[in-house]
Amino acid sequence: MPLAPVLTVEVRTHLADFGGMSNAALVQCDDGQKYVIKRCSLGRPLVAEHVVGRLGTRIGAPCMEVAFARIPPALIALDPKLSRFAGGIAHATVHVPSVSEHKGVQHAHFPQNRERFARLLILFS
Repeated sequence: MPLAPVLTVEVRTHLADFGGMSNAALVQCDDGQKYVIKRCSLGRPLVAEHVVGRLGTRIGAPCMEVAFARIPPALIALDPKLSRFAGGIAHATVHVPSVSEHKGVQHAHFPQNRERFARLLILFS
């Protein structure tokens, strides 16, 4: 089965900043979805994150859809908070409110989650 084409969306509005090593930001894009974007200047870690996100989706792991987000230079000129992205393309992940890696493993005791955790184990192995 061939891989689906890489989704590319265009950033329309900056909504919030998350900080951290990646200086991630929450944005609204032209497809109506909210995405968390990370700057392309991170290099290898960002490429790895994008590849793992696509692979996770491919094997049915509980991963968010990833995309490339185009950030128009005109939008950066209007919103200084986007200046760290330097225009061009950024890594994007569909935003899901109230989801965080800081919460640790929860809900593993529910039988319906066994397959989901198994797919995550395969992905992280």
